[in-house]
Amino acid sequence: MEDKNIKNKLQEDELMRGLIRSGKTQAPENLKYRIMQQIQTEQALKSRQEFPTQRRRENIWGEFKTIFGIMYAVLAVIVAGTFFLKGKEFFLSTQFWNIVIVVASVFSIFWMITCLDSHLREKKEKKLLPKKDKAGE
Repeated sequence: MEDKNIKNKLQEDELMRGLIRSGKTQAPENLKYRIMQQIQTEQALKSRQEFPTQRRRENIWGEFKTIFGIMYAVLAVIVAGTFFLKGKEFFLSTQFWNIVIVVASVFSIFWMITCLDSHLREKKEKKLLPKKDKAGE
């Protein structure tokens, strides 16, 4: 009797496995490719969105150091040239200080324009990013 129950149970199990196999829907061949493509696209968009503020801070700080480093180098050349050509008395004249103020103003305005350009570029990228997301959907 137990043998019949065991055989009967095995037959039922085989019948269930067969029904499950036949009723299973098969995924299309390119499904794995499409899923991987979707994951890569989302990761690419996510990586663009995460770091722009930190990158912008680093970029502004790098621009600041570069522009004002060049400014101090230009001022050092002016001071050295003035010292060797005119002497130390020229350092106290208003003509020398006008030159220093003009050089500092020009470099400061250049840095301000660079920051403004960076800000406008970032704003434009943020504005275009949602359009790319909508186009991808």
